[in-house]
Amino acid sequence: MAICIDKLMSCEPTRRWPFEDICHLVADSPDELHEFAKKLGVSSEWFEPHSKCPYYNLTGNRREAALKLGAIEIDLQNIKDRMGEM
Repeated sequence: MAICIDKLMSCEPTRRWPFEDICHLVADSPDELHEFAKKLGVSSEWFEPHSKCPYYNLTGNRREAALKLGAIEIDLQNIKDRMGEM
């Protein structure tokens, strides 16, 4: 099973996401995704239950931790493709 993460992007902070950067963590299954997020110490509030490709939003420091734990870097288009194909 694969845990994947896209590149860090700048974003406009909002009340729900008060950070200036964001990336997305995806996995082959929701269970695998939640297990990995738990290892990272990621808040369940950062989970996005997209029907075809659920994901977690991450900050830059969590992205680096995810890569150290073995996440594979992919591009955002790959994640968008997953959302269309799943």
